[in-house]
Amino acid sequence: MLKEINSWDQAEIPLMWDPATPNGTIMCFKHLIHTMLDASRPALNLGAYTCRDLDYLKPICRAINKPIECVESWSPVRTDALRLQLISEIEAKYGREGIDYCWADASESQTIDTADWILFSTSWDYPIERTMLQDRHPTVWVSTGASYLWPRIGTALERGDIQLLFRSECIVLTNSKSIKEQWMETHESIALPPGWWWEPGGELINLRRRDSMQSRWDRINDLST
Repeated sequence: MLKEINSWDQAEIPLMWDPATPNGTIMCFKHLIHTMLDASRPALNLGAYTCRDLDYLKPICRAINKPIECVESWSPVRTDALRLQLISEIEAKYGREGIDYCWADASESQTIDTADWILFSTSWDYPIERTMLQDRHPTVWVSTGASYLWPRIGTALERGDIQLLFRSECIVLTNSKSIKEQWMETHESIALPPGWWWEPGGELINLRRRDSMQSRWDRINDLST
């Protein structure tokens, strides 16, 4: 059942963008987690759905013994039997070594206050901005498309309390000026896959890939030469 559900769409942050091209975003995640964060603090996948982000997050974290928590309520699933079957298949696929699962609402996360890597795909009614605006240890947040977030953290962005790191198929932010400085000094050293490049964008660096919109404009312009 899990395999069928995952076949319905592509992961928001896939391992590969095509059969021959690894995802450069994941290489950036590895660089951040391995060089700028605390291995003893958890990585949190909030709103984990089928937990397929573990396909890349598990090996990245396992390499430095960084614990992971995945949180997903599956509350829209109507029957307990179906919900339990899905949970069982997810846990069988990824195991429990180094991974804690919280099959409940995002508010029940056990690591929200201690994690320093928070990948979130939560709905508008979960106040993720509270974790971003409170006084806490250096943390990196990865948003996979929460457009509701920007009005809630706009003032903090203007003040510099929240720093933008980069954008690809997600947007990566931090509350740490030190992490921002390290990132600006080191991101160009990341060995990106062929067809990926950095595009300056003011406060927000863009990570582009060959089939991005910019590459389409470039190909159109090439028609005139």
